[in-house]
Amino acid sequence: SSRYWHWFTVYKWPFRLGDGSAYRCWWGLGSLPQLNTTNPEVREYLINVSLYWLGKGFAGMRIDTPLDVLDPRGFFAQLRRAVKTRYPSAYIVGEIWDHRPEWLRGDAFDSLMNYYVGRGILLRYVKGYISGGDAARLLSDYYASIGVNVAGMNFNIIGSHDTSRVLTELGCGGVHHTPSTTSTKKLKLLSTLQYTIPGTPVVFQGDERGICGRKEYFDEQRYPIQWDRLNQEVYEHYRKLGQLKRTLAPLHTSVISLYYADQYVIAYTRGWGDELLVVASTSPSTTNLKLPPGSWVVVYTTDDSATISSGELVVPPLTAVIL
Repeated sequence: SSRYWHWFTVYKWPFRLGDGSAYRCWWGLGSLPQLNTTNPEVREYLINVSLYWLGKGFAGMRIDTPLDVLDPRGFFAQLRRAVKTRYPSAYIVGEIWDHRPEWLRGDAFDSLMNYYVGRGILLRYVKGYISGGDAARLLSDYYASIGVNVAGMNFNIIGSHDTSRVLTELGCGGVHHTPSTTSTKKLKLLSTLQYTIPGTPVVFQGDERGICGRKEYFDEQRYPIQWDRLNQEVYEHYRKLGQLKRTLAPLHTSVISLYYADQYVIAYTRGWGDELLVVASTSPSTTNLKLPPGSWVVVYTTDDSATISSGELVVPPLTAVIL
């Protein structure tokens, strides 16, 4: 007799509350009954919730596990129309981990949580799982599959509450461990790439302090931040990246072009006039890279021994350079 009966999908009645086989629920968890988003009343309710909070001043929303919603295509198209009609600049990002450019065609999300680039390409490259050439090919395929407007709105994430801490991924260990010199070098290299590709770098709180944490060990990555501990080297690195992101005009564009790649090195330009060059090397030894024509200067490097000599950039091991 409840007016909300059709807001859910009930398989058997009566049922015991918490029985995940009695009604549709998220991933079979009886404590998380799933709303029936094929029901117009449910859609109207949820869309009004979104409009309510945007009306309070929020700039946008993140949609958790959107592919688990019933009729996601129909629902998110309707949600987008309602949101963009009232708040045209509101940002809608969907938590989809793999490469799904079909969701970025202007009828659903402005961006996906870009784990695909952050973890599927950049992290694998820095960990040595793929070569610089492979990373360049994957990045080229990715940017060719989305609009340049979408690239500029990318939600570029590597680590989060759902993954191990980035430093742990790079060899740090658990929450009470101190990162090695090598893992710190890799983090600085990786985050420089994250901050210099098109879109917005998204950092899981605490990563900028040099925190470690293993997901497979009781979700240790969610351990409370240890405010009495600070890795000053990592912290200053992230501060510098933030300053560069704000002040370097080429990073405000959506334009990225591959310049060079080999087994260890990947280099790309940014800006309409290719006026900014980013070079990264995972090589265990020093690498020389011939620079394109122009009066290049080093704006930032993760290793101060990187230098320009006779039109070539001398790149130390595990180093990223912005010119």
